[in-house]
Amino acid sequence: MTEIKQVSLWRGEGKADECYPIIFVNSNIKGNSSVSYSRWKKAAAKQIVKTNDILIDVKTHLFEWGKTAPKRGYDKTDFHVSFDNGFTYEGRFDMEFGGLDDGQDFFRSLRGRMEYYSGSHWTDLGNWGPTKEEHEKYQESLKATLAEW
Repeated sequence: MTEIKQVSLWRGEGKADECYPIIFVNSNIKGNSSVSYSRWKKAAAKQIVKTNDILIDVKTHLFEWGKTAPKRGYDKTDFHVSFDNGFTYEGRFDMEFGGLDDGQDFFRSLRGRMEYYSGSHWTDLGNWGPTKEEHEKYQESLKATLAEW
């Protein structure tokens, strides 16, 4: 069974004191430690939370942030998720009041996005996108992660 190693969040809109990077690290995975990816590498200050229940702690944190999110509209929150099989997925969670995205909690939204994109077709974007082989490899990893998670 595939497990989530780490969830990185960065609220980009909302109350100023709630717009910061936070990284949740699954302490149930032996030898697991915090790794900063993409924009999290550049963050001068970030909060790191080691957790025995990453699913509950991430949802609880988003619920707390969600108390100040708009009831109509959303606050952009970037995320990066790492799985123990090496697969990573990143995107944006459009956080509404209550810490939800279109009525879904973070992990339901994440799974829905991954399922949606697991059926995407390759488009030749030249130097701006992946090669057909890179896309196919990504699709295989995405589908395997969904099946095992």
